[in-house]
Amino acid sequence: MANRCENVLRVSGNYNGLLKFDAQFRGNKYNSDEDYHFDNLYPTPRESVYSGVADWRREHWGVKGSFYEDSFACDKLCEGETEIYYYFETPWTGPKKLIEHISKEYKNLEFMLVCSEPGNGIYDLCIYSGGCLVSEEGLSEDDIKYWFGDDEETERGVKNG
Repeated sequence: MANRCENVLRVSGNYNGLLKFDAQFRGNKYNSDEDYHFDNLYPTPRESVYSGVADWRREHWGVKGSFYEDSFACDKLCEGETEIYYYFETPWTGPKKLIEHISKEYKNLEFMLVCSEPGNGIYDLCIYSGGCLVSEEGLSEDDIKYWFGDDEETERGVKNG
């Protein structure tokens, strides 16, 4: 079984842009959180030169599949808000290539992806805008606690205070 990478995706910008992005992420359905999928943002081709779907997704999304369905949650976007948060887990690492790709389509939005995968020591905060990686930095222990809570301390082997 793959290590699970916790991710927080903050999308910020104007309200109408956020509505459009959220609708696409949901596949333009409005039933439930079950409609969200990475394929809605960057569809996996039915046929490709890659040996399989997982290879294509690793190359284009940065992960071999979408998020684990049992891990997905998102904030409700209310009238006039300027940011929305999505919480999910992916296998091994965060979907950095997917977020970079989708930021090309939504040039008026900023995408911040925070990833934590203690098994491989991945603790990153990346910001994308206009299809480009604007900033990438490692997270401090305090940052990790802020984004993912204190329960991560046990998994990382950090002693309490």
